[in-house]
Amino acid sequence: MIMGNLHLVTGYAGEEHITSNDQGSFNAALMGTGEFVLERGRQFEAQVISNNTVRIFDGDLLMQGRHIRLKEDTYVDLLFENGMQGYKRTDLIAVRYEKDSITSIESASLVVIKGIQTEDTYVSPEKITGDIISEHALQNDTILYKVNFDGLSIQEPEKVFTTVPTLETMKEEAIGQIAEEAEKAIQNLRGIVQTEFATLVNTLMGE
Repeated sequence: MIMGNLHLVTGYAGEEHITSNDQGSFNAALMGTGEFVLERGRQFEAQVISNNTVRIFDGDLLMQGRHIRLKEDTYVDLLFENGMQGYKRTDLIAVRYEKDSITSIESASLVVIKGIQTEDTYVSPEKITGDIISEHALQNDTILYKVNFDGLSIQEPEKVFTTVPTLETMKEEAIGQIAEEAEKAIQNLRGIVQTEFATLVNTLMGE
């Protein structure tokens, strides 16, 4: 444990003093320390362009508080090594965070993590896992897709990330759920009233 003092992040200090870790800590406090795509833009949608090219469209992502963005109406084409006849292979599409140990410059990029060729099973390669929110690691990967190769043919990318909805979406879903439950309650009440009314009519007619 290191002794320190409070840091007034959103305050004038006479010099630039807000760090990426300050903003990352704030994001993590609001949204959690996980790694997920935000409900904005095309949300890193994947499209197979050819047997060795996959296109990733725009999106926003939080990686342990770090906000990573591919600007709207842009995309990145990722190249894969060709598959091999008679073999299976699983590659991963990842967002990779990196920090230079000398300059402390941080960056993020879309990368392909190549898997190994096997004759009968798909084996996912290892990703880099690091604690970047506490500045204990220089690299970390967030996996977006698994891409399988069956022989020479590329398969449709399999999404593995989680998308967190906006507050607006959650509000709409909550209102919709409440309306649905209210409609069910009304239908049940109508059924009860109709049953009770029919019973009452039968009783009166019987008398």
